[in-house]
Amino acid sequence: MMMSDDFREKVFRAVAMIPEGRVASYAQVAELAGVDGAARAVGNALHFNTDPVRVPCHRVVHADGCLADGYAFGGPEKQKERLLAEGVVFLDSAGGKVDMGSCGIVIEDHPLEPFLPSGGRVLFLGSFPPPRARWSMDFFYPNPQNDFWRIQGLIHFNDKDHFLATSGKGFDYEAVTAFCAGKGLALFDTATRVCRLKANASDDFLHIITPTDVPGLLSRLPQCHSIVTTGGK
Repeated sequence: MMMSDDFREKVFRAVAMIPEGRVASYAQVAELAGVDGAARAVGNALHFNTDPVRVPCHRVVHADGCLADGYAFGGPEKQKERLLAEGVVFLDSAGGKVDMGSCGIVIEDHPLEPFLPSGGRVLFLGSFPPPRARWSMDFFYPNPQNDFWRIQGLIHFNDKDHFLATSGKGFDYEAVTAFCAGKGLALFDTATRVCRLKANASDDFLHIITPTDVPGLLSRLPQCHSIVTTGGK
């Protein structure tokens, strides 16, 4: 593909998002830059990088975790040194490959379908679900640390624990979904595809790749009169 200054700047901005202690593949950088499928062009663009502080290209590796042979600021040995200094984990003592499972950024699609009950009147939009390990149910706001369902319990039942499961370790899926259907509460999030720059639930490290088609959701909720956004994106 032809490389323009605009393309290079998109790549540079994408690389600048990779936090310390994490790495991204060339293909992931391409998707972050909005040019999915241009992994090779990303590598070419990084050869024009003159500021490794603003554009930390040492955090870009091959999809299998191998380092870049053509790393412009000292070769693969210097790239490895910089990554180790940032806490990046390598798979073996020789340090030939980054552990992408623990140190790679994650790009993922939304795991849930929109909840759009018949007669839905209010649409709640969060940002994106937390990592699945934090879920207590397969529904929206599944993290027991999130107070959304406690707030609903207080508002509607004067009991913040109304939606807690009998185990006390999460929320009651059946109770929550029945409540939402009965009250006409629709739920989804503002993104359908995101990059999780760190393995946590913080919106600060969530980059939206594909925003939700909100008008499309509303076309399926003809009685909806209000939208409530609850996330930081």
